[in-house]
Amino acid sequence: MKKFISVYIIFFLINSCTKSYDKAILNTEKKYYNNDYNAAIKEVRTLVDKGPQKNRLLYLMEAGTIFHSAGDYKKSNTVFLEAEQLIDQQRKSVTEEAWTFVSLDSNSVFKGESFEIIMVKLYIALNYLMMDDFDSAQRYFKKVNFDLKEMKINDADYKQNLLARYLAAIILEYQEDYNGARVEYKNIEQFNPEFPLLNESRMVLAMKSSDDDDLKKFAKYKNTIPAYSSSMQPNPYNSNLGELIIINEFGISPVKESRGMMTKDPLFMSALRTALFVVLNGPQYRGQFTMASVIAMLSLAENPIPVYKSRTDNNLQLEVLLNGSRNGFTWNVMDYNDTVLKSFNENYNTIVKKNISRIAVKIVAALAITHAINKSEAPELVKVLSSVAASGTIAATTRPDLRCWHLSPSNFQIQRYFLEPGNYELELKATSSKTFISKYPSQIQIEKRKPTFVILRSYLP
Repeated sequence: MKKFISVYIIFFLINSCTKSYDKAILNTEKKYYNNDYNAAIKEVRTLVDKGPQKNRLLYLMEAGTIFHSAGDYKKSNTVFLEAEQLIDQQRKSVTEEAWTFVSLDSNSVFKGESFEIIMVKLYIALNYLMMDDFDSAQRYFKKVNFDLKEMKINDADYKQNLLARYLAAIILEYQEDYNGARVEYKNIEQFNPEFPLLNESRMVLAMKSSDDDDLKKFAKYKNTIPAYSSSMQPNPYNSNLGELIIINEFGISPVKESRGMMTKDPLFMSALRTALFVVLNGPQYRGQFTMASVIAMLSLAENPIPVYKSRTDNNLQLEVLLNGSRNGFTWNVMDYNDTVLKSFNENYNTIVKKNISRIAVKIVAALAITHAINKSEAPELVKVLSSVAASGTIAATTRPDLRCWHLSPSNFQIQRYFLEPGNYELELKATSSKTFISKYPSQIQIEKRKPTFVILRSYLP
């Protein structure tokens, strides 16, 4: 009984005093979104070095994002590759599994949602891209979509990473692997026939590879290829042109929030009553509690399954000016915000069904400890505190885990130009005057037949 009492007290205190991730990351987030990357790096380094090990993966993801936005792609990849290694190594131990079964999920090691794990690999690929290590970038672009396939994600409309496929196609073209590029474009067409610049890119590939069938199929897009002379006059495409690919990482990522009180959700409570009935009538707890007594203890409990909420307007774009000439806008080709909301929020019913039995056992286990203390020879004060704390204990054990990646963008936008070799002045303007645009090279050197990539971050404060 002394063991039960000790576990109960320690368990209650830990769950009551757990510092939220929102508070832990707040200073880092403020500095990052104030464009003070050096200060943000100092803040997140403290978290990586001194923060709880259970959050190490999350801290690494935030740190990798800051280095990436600051243009230190080598350091960013050092961090993201460690994060990837940690993802691969993390396995639940028996001890940890036993603890999290009756404790907050936020007391467990953070392993990341599937879409966050995919984003780690995407960032690694983009960093290699910016370091002109095209082979490594290509390898990780392939990993992105291979891992999506391995996760057996069903809804291809929003869970295929078409940005990775498009950038992979551009690299394959540069490496003269025209068949490989054609496969990537066909995959994009299969999942999104309206993908911006797809038909023009197919026409360019047809011209590069002398593909007679595609030359006929995409002939009508020959005059809409964004190809220009050095004076920014429309210019027929030819194989000696270089390329400029602008990648705009826009917006602020969605974050997890509480859904509110558990008893306010009819769907959740219906599933919970069914699960509780099974647990309460099992051999361990039969006759100890009534359904009414358990439900009565849930008044302070939050729904343990969080909800993702958007924090940005996804419809904003950047206008591109080259040598002072207006040349269209960046296109949203990978909507991380949409992917997160659909992957998590729209699968709420499935998540409830998957976790409801575990949640029911947590609730009853908390009450069982209280019940055992009340039947023991424990001091009356302990018994009184135990009874008073029963509802609070259940609330503490079932709080939602709100840990998530805070510094990733809302979406990835792209624009592609075919330009005569030479130097160009690049200017990017937002459709909203309030939009922050990070530093980017204002002078761009375009080389013959070679792609040049520019990555920047923009968002509404």
